Amino acid sequence: MTSLTSRQTEFIETVLRLNPRIATFDCDGTLWSGDAGEGFFAWELEQGLVSKEIAGTLRARYADYRAGQVAEDVMCGEMVTMHRGLREEVVKQACDTYFAHAVAPNIFPEMRELIERLHASACDVWAVSSSNQWIIRSGMRHFGIPQIERHPTDPTRSPPTTGPIAPSATRSGIARCWPCPNTHLPSTRIRI
Repeated sequence: MTSLTSRQTEFIETVLRLNPRIATFDCDGTLWSGDAGEGFFAWELEQGLVSKEIAGTLRARYADYRAGQVAEDVMCGEMVTMHRGLREEVVKQACDTYFAHAVAPNIFPEMRELIERLHASACDVWAVSSSNQWIIRSGMRHFGIPQIERHPTDPTRSPPTTGPIAPSATRSGIARCWPCPNTHLPSTRIRI
């Protein structure tokens, strides 16, 4: 069991007293501090994961996004599609490396403990994120979730390579990515 403050413990006990059967959490700012997707985006550009041309274009687009000139769903889509042509294993490894050094230290211990205890109480726990599936997959491993699945209609179903991520959408403990409502871009819905 994680060493928690009395306030963190009180928070966990308050939630558990509600005896929830379903609980949903946002990833960024709830399970950990900071924005994992935005951080990874900046880090991968600095590391040269994508070409200088793509990096330059996306830095400019991101500046436009920050200035309110590009919609968030459009920017999220561009931050994912910039990986087109890369081997999926390269993107996964980069996400694992980034998450381990930049995000994992910022996981809120009370949230990790709460999720563990919710699992133990047979609560159906979900997390949601607009960040790319690979960085969220890296994060979910820290909560004991080994796989991620995308909805069959997800337009990013096969990038950057082809083939499914995991075989079954019904197995317990599998994260799922579903398309954002009212857009053509995916969001990540993760069962943890």
